[in-house]
Amino acid sequence: MPQEAPASKEMPDDLSLEFVKKRLEAISRLNVFPYHAPVREIMVSPAYACRADCSVREVAKEMAKRRISSAVVVDEQGHVIGIITERDILTKVVSRETVDPAKTPAAAIMSAPAITISPKDKVYRALSLLARYGIKHLPVVEGGELVGIITMRHLMRLAHQEPLLIIGKIELAKTAEELAEVKAELPAMVANRLSAGISAVDTMAMLSLIHQDIHRRAFELALEKMGEEPPVPYCLFVTGSHGRGEALLAPDQDHGLIIADYPDAHYDKIDGYFRELATKFGEILVKVGYPRCPGYIMSENPLWRKRYQEWLKQFLIWLELSTYHTVRYLTLVFDAHPLVGELPLFYGLKRFFLSKIQEYHNVIRQMFEEEAGHKVPLGMFNKFIVEKEGPHKGELHLKRSGLIFVVEAARVLCLKEGIGEVSTLDRIRALREKHVISAQDAEYAEHAFHILVHYALQTQVQHWQRGEPISYWLNPQELSAHDRDMLRYAFQAVKRLKDLVESAFGYLIL
Repeated sequence: MPQEAPASKEMPDDLSLEFVKKRLEAISRLNVFPYHAPVREIMVSPAYACRADCSVREVAKEMAKRRISSAVVVDEQGHVIGIITERDILTKVVSRETVDPAKTPAAAIMSAPAITISPKDKVYRALSLLARYGIKHLPVVEGGELVGIITMRHLMRLAHQEPLLIIGKIELAKTAEELAEVKAELPAMVANRLSAGISAVDTMAMLSLIHQDIHRRAFELALEKMGEEPPVPYCLFVTGSHGRGEALLAPDQDHGLIIADYPDAHYDKIDGYFRELATKFGEILVKVGYPRCPGYIMSENPLWRKRYQEWLKQFLIWLELSTYHTVRYLTLVFDAHPLVGELPLFYGLKRFFLSKIQEYHNVIRQMFEEEAGHKVPLGMFNKFIVEKEGPHKGELHLKRSGLIFVVEAARVLCLKEGIGEVSTLDRIRALREKHVISAQDAEYAEHAFHILVHYALQTQVQHWQRGEPISYWLNPQELSAHDRDMLRYAFQAVKRLKDLVESAFGYLIL
């Protein structure tokens, strides 16, 4: 086996933040519109709204004056009840000689109910809704009130075509096989984005949103197979990397179901329905290309499919037991994200979880001890520690040896401080804003995460190109000297983050 090449002379003995910044800029040359940005960042506000009894003539005049293509119709309380577009005016008024626009109220020609979106939703979600319903205008609503609007024309100026095509294919998919065809396109999409110099973290966010969208469509297909509507409200959630928005090219399944409370007398019938639905959902995902979770974190598992009150009791049991497995389950709850169904069910549980876990410091400490047990793969003189034998001899695992440190450190510090953010980068930023970690330490952690995601995605694309199983295994000797330096810096930053967490939990750092 060839000797590892020494670090380049450009690399100083200690961690240089400026060096890392320069290299990150070199591997991410292109700034692109972030599909994972919240809608409020790109919506047009204020949006024009009219009352339902306003005449079509008045609406048309105001639209022409403002040079806009739609008017949102609201009721007396200001709640959105419909929308009027240029097309509505042309097809329902102008083309009909018998319709008098001066006497026709807006309510008579509006499209209702209006499809709306929250300002907190992702831009990707807006694109998905526009594609799904074949519409071009999307009112943005918060607390029942209109706060802005998004149009397809606006988004088309911001978006790359490739993700838009994928979104459309997901919406049109009628079978698991068609969804599998979409998923099979993802490695090429990632390869194209990386070669174009698009940030790996932006690419990861885009990829995760597509994975979530495929899961949502798969669940809809499972519902169609059931032949009848769910008997009670529910909420499907994803967790792990899916929940954090950090899934790469080969994730498995991680999901659960929250079911609204119902009388015990109906348990067999109602749980039987959701058990069958969850089983069909899991089977569809397998056909699409998402393997079953080895830890059985799947909604067909009764442990991850419960009524609301049962979930509350289960949280308390997990907190009291604080075994290896129950602590692992609690981290998955913290990483969860709602996907389909009634959001209040999910957020009610999340609030309960965050309030209760603060009372169980031993559980948070146990999470820390699990994190502290992992070793950064750098030895003497910053040489990489790799597998010494077996099928991965000479390789290291980028997830278990790097990414997991940043994910776990950010998670455990946020739980300790009662911070509810879900994605790793959002958690790091929240920790910085609350002065739990310094601005410089936050920057080190963020850069380490960016670098590790970059090499993880690059490695997975190379596996795909060679026709090999996609994984996180990387041979450092196959990298250039500069790339090895970048990876060393990422691992050094991870070590720095580990030391910081150990200090926060009162560990002696030697």
